[in-house]
Amino acid sequence: MDSRLSRRALLAAAGVSAAGLAGCTAGYRTATVDATAGLEPTRTPAQTLEDAPLSATWTRELPGQFTLSTPGVDDARLYVGSDTKLTAVSLADGAVDWQVEMGGLTHGFTAAIEDGTVVGSARDIVGRQNIIDRGGTASLRALEATTGDDRWREPLAVSASPVVADGTVFVPLVDGEETAVTARDLDTGAELWTRTLSAPDIFATPAVGESVYVATTAREDDTSSLLALSRDGELRWSKSLDGAAHKGPRVAPESDGETVYVGTDAGRLYAVGGDGEKRWEAAFERGVNTTPAVDDERVYATTRG
Repeated sequence: MDSRLSRRALLAAAGVSAAGLAGCTAGYRTATVDATAGLEPTRTPAQTLEDAPLSATWTRELPGQFTLSTPGVDDARLYVGSDTKLTAVSLADGAVDWQVEMGGLTHGFTAAIEDGTVVGSARDIVGRQNIIDRGGTASLRALEATTGDDRWREPLAVSASPVVADGTVFVPLVDGEETAVTARDLDTGAELWTRTLSAPDIFATPAVGESVYVATTAREDDTSSLLALSRDGELRWSKSLDGAAHKGPRVAPESDGETVYVGTDAGRLYAVGGDGEKRWEAAFERGVNTTPAVDDERVYATTRG
């Protein structure tokens, strides 16, 4: 099987399943936009799951009723959050290599992996509107990728999935009325810096390039901003967006500096330079509620419906 395809998983809502699959998900339309200029998008027709070219190599049932996160993946395993567990599933045969109780809901968080360390998150969050208290513990936890053994654990009010880059874990936080981004050492969990923001809440995973890019959304009116922090936590710039950003941005290197791509539920796809200047904006009939994908020539976005 193509190595790119073997790393994908489809998680079924009827009782969580991880499956080795290749193909596309049902009910979404894919649009492509030229990466250097805002052009009228081209669209591919919607495909049902039955029509997609899929081949299953294995299926594994996991705890809970559903999961909302993309699995984390390395060369050996998928790392899937569901219910209050984080489960490591072998890519080769779907066997469960280990499963860890995280102490809070994990189904909304994607694990981050670097240098044999898996960073998982847990918090009782339902959507962007509700942070509920079921007695679970909000936490950020680093585990050995091969065994699931603890490396370190911090009680942090994680609001979206962490990102690991160059030995640093970047974590968005929402605690009451306070919104922040914190950076932690991957090996020890030690705090490197924490930047408190006056911007609205962060419910989308950051992207890390030359800067740390964060999309924020206000709960009361669904207005959004794209923020850039330096690697040492200083605010570089902020750009207002039309609509709510449900998923995090994507950063891609360009010949003239990196570009950040982010979509909103108002049907907007933005391309913003690393300097904070808007390069272009594309309009869609429906919301762009996923993180865009980028290759050397195009940006790919999905819209619902």
